[in-house]
Amino acid sequence: MAASLSSNEHYKAFVRFKSDQQVLKSRWARYAACVTLGPGEMYKTSAKKQIEIAAEVCGQCSVRQECLELALLGEETEGVWGGTTEIERKDLISMVQSMVNPKEFWDDSLMEIISAVASDHISTAAQ
Repeated sequence: MAASLSSNEHYKAFVRFKSDQQVLKSRWARYAACVTLGPGEMYKTSAKKQIEIAAEVCGQCSVRQECLELALLGEETEGVWGGTTEIERKDLISMVQSMVNPKEFWDDSLMEIISAVASDHISTAAQ
């Protein structure tokens, strides 16, 4: 059962989360199809360009699921992550938040929900 955190505990958990996020990213990011692209290609691009990148680059990526999970966990609202555009990801983040508030609950159920949402989105996009 998830426990609610006080604001101080929440802050400490958030700091740990951000540190853990960097560790997670370093483990699989080197295998990402976008590893050779510059930030300008993944961020601050038009919606049309984001759709192209999501299809061309992320569509063939072996770590797309991990990337999308990280983006949903970190509530990334900018750039292309895991084959999703900013608009698509905002909808997915809202979906996750409707199931559980990631700012209040930190347990395995959050990752299970995020993983399921990411997996379902990738499966649907592939059809």
